Order: sequence, then C-alpha cells, then structure tokens
Amino acid sequence: MQLPFNHNSLYDVPDVTPDIKKSSSKITIHDNHIIYIENYKCIISCSDTRILVKTKKNTISINGICLKIEYYCPEELKISGNILYINYE
Repeated sequence: MQLPFNHNSLYDVPDVTPDIKKSSSKITIHDNHIIYIENYKCIISCSDTRILVKTKKNTISINGICLKIEYYCPEELKISGNILYINYE
C-alpha cells in the first residue's frame, strides 16, 4: 500500500528487527504542524485541542490548536495543526 506522504518508515529501516517493529511505536514530527504515529493501537479521543492515541506501551497526548486527524490506517496515522506539546502518559 502506498501511503500519501514522504518520510522514512520504521518498516523501511533495514537494521530494525521484526520484534522491535511489532512492539515499538515511531513518532515523526515535522516542525510543529504535522505528526505521524506508526504502530499505534487505537485513537482514544479527538478534539481540535487534544488528541489521545494509545500505543502498546504509552498513551500519547498531542495538544495544540486546530488539531485534526488527516488520515488513519492500521499501520499509522497523521495529525496536523498547530502542535504545542506532546505528553507520554
């Protein structure tokens, strides 16, 4: 499946073993406007100021202004907006 963005995927890195790919999440941030989360479990909640995403090890809280989920699929999701801060809970 071709994804609609251009960044290195955790699945494309040759030195990453399959067990790490399955158990780890990868977060890629572009400036403070775009964030990609790979290998997440579910989206817990979504508003224009806070999005909560559950990973296998943490809950990630993305806080900002005009946040929206651009797309999501089983492998990853893309969030855009003015990202102010990110917390691991």
